[in-house]
Amino acid sequence: MRQPRFTYPGAYHHCMNRGINGEAIFKADKHKTVFLDLLADKVDKFRMRLFAYCIMDNHLVLENASGRMSDFFRNLNTQFAFYYRKQTGGKGYVFQSRFVSTIIQDDAYLKQAIVYVLQNPLQAGIIDNFRKYPWSSAKSYFQKAKLKWLDGEFVQELFGSQNNLAGAIQLAGSEKLPLLKTRLGPVLGDESFVEKALERYERRLEPDGMKKKRRDDFYFEPVCLCGTQTGSQGNSRV
Repeated sequence: MRQPRFTYPGAYHHCMNRGINGEAIFKADKHKTVFLDLLADKVDKFRMRLFAYCIMDNHLVLENASGRMSDFFRNLNTQFAFYYRKQTGGKGYVFQSRFVSTIIQDDAYLKQAIVYVLQNPLQAGIIDNFRKYPWSSAKSYFQKAKLKWLDGEFVQELFGSQNNLAGAIQLAGSEKLPLLKTRLGPVLGDESFVEKALERYERRLEPDGMKKKRRDDFYFEPVCLCGTQTGSQGNSRV
């Protein structure tokens, strides 16, 4: 039996997946458009708080607000996989393994994760300004027209201004996320947070909690959200 996901209701996460055998999933703009439509639907359906996204290697930064993160990803990725196979042909899994999730300590570390996600196209040399990449949430902050399914207002509060966000991305450069490795998975935070997070996680595994969460924790359709670069978790860019 797989180890339960290191999460709990209200936990912040940086999540990503990769295509089976390194396959480029988002080969055409229409694939990205369909994925974004599905993402908008699933964020609402499973009551997630989405702060940032980038469809390239495919990263999401979100809050597991309802405690149903695994259901969210399973539905999102499985539905996209059906569409993808229908469009491109082939058989078998579209995505590889379970999605990788890094639990995040607090707002300060959340800002690091958002910057990391938004700078990916810039670091890959695809664009020269992070706001120019059309398949990320970068252009959705600090403007009148808001995406209803993206919590852009919270991101605005975190950074204060467009210039502050741009400055944070420029300052970060190609820096990797300072992850701590634990027996339950990567953590973006300090040692004291790991202890507190483990306490909340273990309370979730008590008998009553397991009855409610067993389906969320242990069933997952192998999936990914990647398109170009891939890599291993830990202190490495993916």
